Amino acid sequence: MIFQTELPTLPAILNSLDEGILVVDNAIKITLYNPQFTKMWGIPSSLMQECDDEKTLSFIFEQLVDPANFIKKVRDLYSSLEEDRDLIRFKDGRVFERHSAPLNTTDSETYSRIWSFKDVTDKVNADLEIKVYKNYIEKLVEVRTENLERANSRLEAFNYSASHDLRAPLRSIEGFSAILLEDYQDKIDERGSKYLQTIHESVQHMRLLIENLLKLSQVTHAKLSCQQVDLTEIANKVIKQLKADALERRLKIDISAGMHAFANAELLSIALENLIGNAWKYTATQNETYIKIDSYIDEGETVFFIKDNGVGFNMDVAHELFKPFKRLHSEHEFSGSGVGLATVQRIILQHNGKIWAEAEPNNGATFYFTLAVPHSRRITH
Repeated sequence: MIFQTELPTLPAILNSLDEGILVVDNAIKITLYNPQFTKMWGIPSSLMQECDDEKTLSFIFEQLVDPANFIKKVRDLYSSLEEDRDLIRFKDGRVFERHSAPLNTTDSETYSRIWSFKDVTDKVNADLEIKVYKNYIEKLVEVRTENLERANSRLEAFNYSASHDLRAPLRSIEGFSAILLEDYQDKIDERGSKYLQTIHESVQHMRLLIENLLKLSQVTHAKLSCQQVDLTEIANKVIKQLKADALERRLKIDISAGMHAFANAELLSIALENLIGNAWKYTATQNETYIKIDSYIDEGETVFFIKDNGVGFNMDVAHELFKPFKRLHSEHEFSGSGVGLATVQRIILQHNGKIWAEAEPNNGATFYFTLAVPHSRRITH
């Protein structure tokens, strides 16, 4: 852009600007400047009155961190008709934004250049502080993430080791208590038998907890090798197994056809076994069990869900659902280890998916999950 100087109001405009304005011709002679320019550069009025341009420009250059580079850029600009912007840095820490453009003179053949200077010290310093703080935060997050990963790794290793090592003594306790109950029943009174039965049942429950802990640890460290998985087939197999142990239950099972996902087949089977198993367990008190397994598309993403008409739960405690050993119903009401949903959540998270639930007390529950890997879909026939 080339500016014209033939504007009668130009002096008034220049004097009103917050930016310092300087016009220098191609002979490096100062032809125009505004009061803000001398103020910003700290040029004494006596120096300007001397009209010694070389001395004035020397005063300007001496304030800069890199005067040689600034002078080179100035010379280069006087050999072109291009506009240019740059930051210039002062020895005292100030920073100016410099803009330069060619300025057509009255004969239309020679050009001066107009230079504008804006003090951006505060902005540059603020940007630098933000950058430094951002880098600090990123480094802090990185360090804390590494520490957390190491701590989690140690904790997982401890859980696996402890759970594995506990199984042997528990097998002995369970085995010997069973022998006492079967082979020495006539030598133990009724109270003693109840005590032994309690020990035996507690050990069985402990064994179940340990097995679930081991499974949770194995799921966490499982290598995610994915393929196309038929969710409809898995769901039908799980329901078939559950039916075999409860032939007397009245059932209404609705499994949608054509549900597929790109996932780890073994892990997804474990997740569905837990989710469908929960639906089965918490509908046991209903006159008729209703379980629906289906999917839908939400903003291009496949959402799978398992819906039941069971006892449900209060959504105020829904945040406790996926915590290991957190149970929303007592052991007396419904048996279980409290690890199943934690295992499901880890499997879904390993697939970069999400899992959540909706429920009402005595009005059933629905568990939803997504698998954020490509090709999860529903096949229509």
